[in-house]
Amino acid sequence: MKKQIFIQFILLSSISLFSCVSTKNTEPTEIPEPVEQAEENSQTEQEPENQTEGEENSETEQQNDVAQKETETVTEPESDTENESDKKNVEVAETSAKKEEVQDDGKISRSLIGVGKKTQKELYKFFMKNNKKASKRKVKRLAKYYIEEANAEGINSDVAFVQMCHETGFLRFGNLVSEDMNNFCGLGSIDVNNRGATFETEQLGVRAHIQHLQAYATTEEIELHRELVDPRYEWVHKTKFVTDIFGLTKTWATDPNYGAKLDAILTRLEGK
Repeated sequence: MKKQIFIQFILLSSISLFSCVSTKNTEPTEIPEPVEQAEENSQTEQEPENQTEGEENSETEQQNDVAQKETETVTEPESDTENESDKKNVEVAETSAKKEEVQDDGKISRSLIGVGKKTQKELYKFFMKNNKKASKRKVKRLAKYYIEEANAEGINSDVAFVQMCHETGFLRFGNLVSEDMNNFCGLGSIDVNNRGATFETEQLGVRAHIQHLQAYATTEEIELHRELVDPRYEWVHKTKFVTDIFGLTKTWATDPNYGAKLDAILTRLEGK
């Protein structure tokens, strides 16, 4: 009986001792709290860095805004300057146009070189007032030819047309030159044995007239732009030089009032 009690006591002691040992071995393995604290510490350490990066981005954006404002401030005066320059250019152009309007008083240049002011229609109307019996179609054609041929050689078409009116008596002819010769300026007309040059068409006759004026008004090195049809061009180009209608007196014609007569017809063409 005593042995049984002793054995039971030993077994209970062993079980108690085993349970104590196992409890000591298992308790230290459960340590959740330090891990959570480490994560919290990690988050705490990272938060200042994120705040710093946000602050840096904010500062960068502010710097960009300032730079953009500075750029706009610099470019605005340039835009204003360009606008002021454009306005000045417009004002200058308007002033020049007004000056031209004042200077353009309808007066026709007496120079041989230049651009005529009168249109085909104006030349036609002027001519018909002075010879109502003339062929309207022919006068219109001649006005057109004189403007075209004169512009081609840089000759004043108003002067050339008026000279034709004077030389032909507004296409009445009646002297050495006849209408069928298409000679509108008395070119080469000297006497009954030398009545003057003859041309196949009206336009060639007008061209010869313009070329003869160009020979008087330019120096020898200036060349023609259209085919030469004036038979006396070379001689005149080498020996004669005048600048206006008054210089044609005693050079183109022997009449001492030749330039004054042309001037009088031009004054009528001006409408005075």
